[in-house]
Amino acid sequence: MELGQLRIFLAVIDHGGFRRAAARLYLSQPAVSRHIADLERSLGVGLFHREKGRVWLTAAGERFAQRAQRIVDQCDDAVREARAERQPGRGDRVADGPVLAGLATTAE
Repeated sequence: MELGQLRIFLAVIDHGGFRRAAARLYLSQPAVSRHIADLERSLGVGLFHREKGRVWLTAAGERFAQRAQRIVDQCDDAVREARAERQPGRGDRVADGPVLAGLATTAE
């Protein structure tokens, strides 16, 4: 499981579906579907019910969403706190990109 998958999972919930989440995340709908399928496979449980273009959370998905949101929030907070420690001109800056490989962060 990757933090990026959690962000995609939460986006599907927030935007009410795979297609809208994909548009918001600038991903293709098949890419979002693959990430969710990989996440479900790694957890060994379905997170969404899917029926004729509609999706809604399973009971496991509802429980997982609460914890996933806390995890993402804590990671964003950690990034924000770490970046607050930056001191211009010290030369110890490693990178400007995401802190964890393959993960975009919203904390700025």
